[in-house]
Amino acid sequence: MLTLEQLQQRDYQDRVVAKSLDFIEDGDTSVLIESPTGSGKTIMGLRICQYLERKYGWRTNWVAMRRNLLAQVAAANEQFFGMEKLTTVSMFEKNPPPCEITVVDEAQHDATASAAHIHAQSGSKIIIGLSATPQRTDNLKLAFKRVVRDAGIHRLITEGWLSPYEHWSIRNWDVAHVASVYLSDPEKWGKTAVFFHRIEQCREFAEILAEAGHHCEVITADTDRETQLDEFDAGKFRVVANVAILNEGFDCPDLRTVFVRDSAKLPTIQMAGRAFRQSPETGKTHCNIVQSGNAKWQFTRTARPTQSHALRDGRWLTLGNSVVIDKVARETIRNIATIQVAMPKYLTGAEQKKRRNADRRRARRVTRRGE
Repeated sequence: MLTLEQLQQRDYQDRVVAKSLDFIEDGDTSVLIESPTGSGKTIMGLRICQYLERKYGWRTNWVAMRRNLLAQVAAANEQFFGMEKLTTVSMFEKNPPPCEITVVDEAQHDATASAAHIHAQSGSKIIIGLSATPQRTDNLKLAFKRVVRDAGIHRLITEGWLSPYEHWSIRNWDVAHVASVYLSDPEKWGKTAVFFHRIEQCREFAEILAEAGHHCEVITADTDRETQLDEFDAGKFRVVANVAILNEGFDCPDLRTVFVRDSAKLPTIQMAGRAFRQSPETGKTHCNIVQSGNAKWQFTRTARPTQSHALRDGRWLTLGNSVVIDKVARETIRNIATIQVAMPKYLTGAEQKKRRNADRRRARRVTRRGE
């Protein structure tokens, strides 16, 4: 559910909305908004559709794969935007209503057959895509004519729109080792999502936690994920394990920690991005990203953590505090800027020639004396 705090004015959102509307009103038929998880893509999409409905009377179909995402959009519209011509539509709907605008939430799915069916049946003239990671791993291409980008994850953390994070590096992604790290301090990790490479590993992890008295739900394509996530949101249990189900379309503002399996850049950003939403009302002040030292893409390459820690011989070694480093760097820059430096006198061409001639005469005198 969107809150008034989430609707506060953000300059990057204003720029994205304005640029997207410029493209649409200039005749572009498809625009992709690429913006990090937690940056307010839903708000930006609703603002665009609200403007187009009021100006042209256009109808909007808002398409998403998950029921809870559609429910959030409907609730936000009813509470804050008041559009009368917005319909929420499942990605798997066979007979979507006609419309002028189709918004595709998690737009990396726009290349699928179900999305193509939605477009063909609704007859929309404008397609607006929303995605934090529009790249696909199956090499299917997205066909948006325009892409609008603005602030990235690091900038949004720096400006206070996303939660700062601490990075925790463990030995490897062995199930027993990951479970031991979680069980070493469940309170520190808080509400947690864990990613593994195989479903069998998820179940093994859940069994280890159960033996220690902690319940973990394993979420797969065959489980009732909507009920599982509703109960997770409600706090009935604090840990969920999955392979890739929660990579996208999973919004849980009070999620404190993500255990990110070893992976490449795109899925790493998708997995880690689940934790960056803010939730001050639940006491969340930061989030945690846990990775193994073997991970191909360390999230620290995407955004700088406030602190980095490495597990050595069963103890956490703090590697650095970027807040302190940034402070020292700023002070150093200020000190360098105030140093008085005597600049060398600039010589004109004629002065340089005169100096060279004088040097030659001096060299000849020295040579004659030597003779």
